Amino acid sequence: MEELLVDVIDIVQYKDIIGYKSKKYRDVLVEYMNIKDKSLDFEKGEYVSISFNDLNLSLVDATIDSLNKFYKKSYKKVLVCGFGNPNVICDSLGPLVCKKIHSPRIMSIIPNVYSETGIKSYMHLEILADALKPDLVILIDSLRTTFFNRVLKNIQISTNALIPGSGIYEKKNKKIKLNCDVLTIGIPTIIDGKSINKDLPENVYLTYKDIDSNLEYLSFIIANSINSVF
Repeated sequence: MEELLVDVIDIVQYKDIIGYKSKKYRDVLVEYMNIKDKSLDFEKGEYVSISFNDLNLSLVDATIDSLNKFYKKSYKKVLVCGFGNPNVICDSLGPLVCKKIHSPRIMSIIPNVYSETGIKSYMHLEILADALKPDLVILIDSLRTTFFNRVLKNIQISTNALIPGSGIYEKKNKKIKLNCDVLTIGIPTIIDGKSINKDLPENVYLTYKDIDSNLEYLSFIIANSINSVF
């Protein structure tokens, strides 16, 4: 679980530096950023932040259009990797999306988590990617946010490889190295408890009680967008 970019970057302050652009799809706001300066303390790359209040057709259109910006005709082989624990609902975005990938042009893998398999999830992916040699790998994972109003209300797309578990384990896990283009898609599913109450102990994370139905629908939107674009 990585952090959400809009939690870390002061968009108003850095608009000129990050090449900020935005577009509205009715009640859905799509923000584009290109991080070129490492001094901003965030991974370099292109980022799209899709903010919404309701799950509707505008969100579907915004997600498909956002993914279309990264499509290349040279992508003949696409591999989707769903990080996360399918048995823990707030960490199950990746597996949920992969189960809904139905395009014959797209391969998918659910590597599960280290506690379940004894193998680091990035190792599954690196070995498989080395064998299959895809043109594009799409990584799906749950994200962490520090603002409760962003839980299940934002989709982030970026061109750099995420670090599995980094939102919880402070980036102790290995950065994924792949010899192809990479897209990362994530949704913030948890919030650090200390963001709400500083008296809470460390490593307490909160989410909505109805996360099941929301995450199921959001995973459908992401999977359908991937199926449509790639």
